Amino acid sequence: MIAAIASLSLLSVYGCSLMGTAPVKKKSLPEKKIAPISEPQLKAIQAERKQLLERVELVEKQLQQNQIEHEGRLKDMDRTILLLEKNILEIKGSVREISRKKVDKKKGEPKKVRDQSVKKPTAISPSSPPLPSPKKNSGTVGEIRTPETSKAIETVSLLNPARANKKSSRKSDNSKNKKFQIVGIDTKDKKNGSTTTRPVWEDPDLNEPLSPIQLKVVSGAKRRYQQAFKIYSSRNYAESIKQFNRFVADFSSDQDADNSQFWIGQSHFQLGNYLQAERAFRKVLKNYTHGSTRKGYKTPDAMLMLGRIYLIRKKPIKARSYFNRVVQQYPDSRSAVKAKKEIQAMDSF
Repeated sequence: MIAAIASLSLLSVYGCSLMGTAPVKKKSLPEKKIAPISEPQLKAIQAERKQLLERVELVEKQLQQNQIEHEGRLKDMDRTILLLEKNILEIKGSVREISRKKVDKKKGEPKKVRDQSVKKPTAISPSSPPLPSPKKNSGTVGEIRTPETSKAIETVSLLNPARANKKSSRKSDNSKNKKFQIVGIDTKDKKNGSTTTRPVWEDPDLNEPLSPIQLKVVSGAKRRYQQAFKIYSSRNYAESIKQFNRFVADFSSDQDADNSQFWIGQSHFQLGNYLQAERAFRKVLKNYTHGSTRKGYKTPDAMLMLGRIYLIRKKPIKARSYFNRVVQQYPDSRSAVKAKKEIQAMDSF
């Protein structure tokens, strides 16, 4: 009996322990439902979005206005520079005429002095008029130089002939360090047969770059280039500038990178942003290998557009030099035909 009671107690304890270790099932939590946006909240969000769009539009308009004002200031500066160049040319012409007359007078003076030294001194009678006093040498009058910021390198000298010759050699040495240079070419007049020197504007950017960017075919670049060119063809020039700039940044070594740089300049030219257009065309000449359009290069086209920009700025000497360079270096290109027409139009006036 006692043994039976002990076995029952053991079974109860063992069963309780088994029940304590049994796994407990977790109750699943109810899913939280997101409350739908009410109509007033939706209207508030739309109003806020509209305000942000209006602010963005105002900022874009302000940027465009600032750009227009900047272009106007640049045009005014170009006009003042043109007037200054004309005034300098007129001053140079008058100074050369004055110096030529002085040289002619000085050439005649030494002969008179020699003749007087040979003659014997004669007594001066009281009734004879007083001898004229010799003219004093004016000496150095001064030198008018163009400002350092000016691209022209010529100086107008009002020095004596002997001193002017000494300083002319120094000026020729210093002129080599200038970025741009004015040189002269002799042209014959068909009617009179006389030769005249016409100034020509030399630009070092027209020379082949020493270390151009090596271009190659990059996968995926052609599709991006065609998309950007399609935007340019639709005359959306502002957007085409963005797309071509992104192309040059993403595919700087692709074979169409120089073409993209040219179309950036062309887009700025169509918008009237001539300063940005000039910078873009100069990058085509400074960063990439030069070549003809038949081989896929934009070199002659960039030279032609630089000439047109300077023609718009009313600087015909510089414009003519670019047109002549296209005709001489790339005579078989379409740009050479256009450059010849520009030169003929300039000569017709």
